[in-house]
Amino acid sequence: MKYLYYNHDSLMNTEERDAETKAYFERAEAYLKLFETIKPFFSKKFISEYEKAGFHDYDLLAIEQQPLNNSVVITLSHHNKYYYLIFKNVVEYRCSMVVDGPKQQVLEYEILPLENGSFSHELSLSSGQSNIFITAKKLILKQ
Repeated sequence: MKYLYYNHDSLMNTEERDAETKAYFERAEAYLKLFETIKPFFSKKFISEYEKAGFHDYDLLAIEQQPLNNSVVITLSHHNKYYYLIFKNVVEYRCSMVVDGPKQQVLEYEILPLENGSFSHELSLSSGQSNIFITAKKLILKQ
């Protein structure tokens, strides 16, 4: 994550934690300004769901890589609703998972534009050590 990361070091004193919290909110504000410039590339349905909470605390149910059609599908759930994030024309896909219990939840979800007309999508998960990184040309949200 370039913008939406937070240092959770338990050894920090109060002053250090306060400084990290302030820095996080400054990075988040810069990210939101950048995100405004790329919103037109995504469907209204996706933007509406993303702007609610950035998929924060949505449960990760499955990740499916589909090499034949060069896509990745991430299945999330939240309040008994299912969401399918379908990444098409995938250029890069990396997944690092550390299981820390029965469920992983999305902590942060960051989308950045790339020079080649694609976007990077990074999800940080609840274990703190798990993340998903995808570079793709298109993202579709289905419910």
